[in-house]
Amino acid sequence: MGTKKNVTILDYGLGNLLSVSRAIENCGAQPHITDKQDEIISSDYLILPGVGNFSIAAEELRKRGLEEMILKFLEKERPLLGICLGMQLLFDSSEEQGLHKGLGIISGSVKPIPNQNREGVSHKIPHIGWAPLTINRQESIHSNFLAGADLSEKYFYFIHSFQGHANNYAECVATTKYNEVEITAVAQKNYVIGAQFHPEKSGKNGIRFLKTFLSQ
Repeated sequence: MGTKKNVTILDYGLGNLLSVSRAIENCGAQPHITDKQDEIISSDYLILPGVGNFSIAAEELRKRGLEEMILKFLEKERPLLGICLGMQLLFDSSEEQGLHKGLGIISGSVKPIPNQNREGVSHKIPHIGWAPLTINRQESIHSNFLAGADLSEKYFYFIHSFQGHANNYAECVATTKYNEVEITAVAQKNYVIGAQFHPEKSGKNGIRFLKTFLSQ
């Protein structure tokens, strides 16, 4: 039996750490919850979870020196997954409670979900519940890690009021809809992937998504 993949779950005081850890274990990998530099840098995979406020999360990452560690990890061209708020932190900036700087890994910004669709039909904010993925299969996206996965139209659990907008639409590799408003569900730039939904709360589809990430 081969060695289990070493997956670091970044601990910066925010996020469903234990839930994510259990989901990674269910994938047959070895999770470690840590904020230690050597464990982050030596990891095979890095997960940036997140629940809560963008500005607080970004401040915690910088205060703990973890922003630098994330960027050093990416220099090794190893996969990184941002979950929910963790995905939003990957972008250049967020408009949540003012304008705040993100990690700048994916070019784009985080904006509020509009409270009505183009026809003027209103909906509740935050967007909470199960919604299906539509995978972007443009031929120009050769690196879409979901392209070969059986996850199109499968349902995942979302809870969020903001969403990421990639400047390069090709980096939006999967979407969902809320009252006909298109929402970025998965963003990807090279080895960096962001999931707006919570795979650790999405049952067997979430586990399949995580296994797809861990197969890179």
